[in-house]
Amino acid sequence: VTVANNLSVSGDYPIFPEVTGSALSNYVLSTVSGILTVAKVELTVIGANLTRVYGVSNPILAYNITGFANNESIAVIDVLPVATTDANEASPVGTYTVNYADGNDNNYT
Repeated sequence: VTVANNLSVSGDYPIFPEVTGSALSNYVLSTVSGILTVAKVELTVIGANLTRVYGVSNPILAYNITGFANNESIAVIDVLPVATTDANEASPVGTYTVNYADGNDNNYT
């Protein structure tokens, strides 16, 4: 038996053995508790494909996050990822990578 359920936050929860039966009075029982580890759910950050013209500021580096549990959404994330790119107004015409970093949450990775 454990107190953890599908809404439990990530972490370790004790599991206590529960032994029942009519013939147990014939035995001396020893039980050893276990541990249930609720692991973080892995999310996927999907960047938007964006375009701008030379000499203009970058648009907002938009993204979507998928993989939430329990019908949750981006609103539950403690610290949202930060999107960055090397492209700026003076960057030559071309394709530039957008990187996502520094997101953090107790239940998601």
